[in-house]
Amino acid sequence: MAVELTDEERAALVNMLTVEIEASKYPLSPRIELLKRIRAKLRALPAARDPSDGKVDEPDKKSPAAKRG
Repeated sequence: MAVELTDEERAALVNMLTVEIEASKYPLSPRIELLKRIRAKLRALPAARDPSDGKVDEPDKKSPAAKRG
């Protein structure tokens, strides 16, 4: 079963997983290892397509700090 997510939805899930992983008392537990694998899959998904123009939206490769300076 494939689930189609927008870039915003995918980013929210990745952020939620990252918070949970980083807050864990047991970072090598099977549960956290599973969450890490899920996060890796979400990060590896291609960028969402905008059906209006047929172009692929590229995620911004620069961090907010890099943009400032």
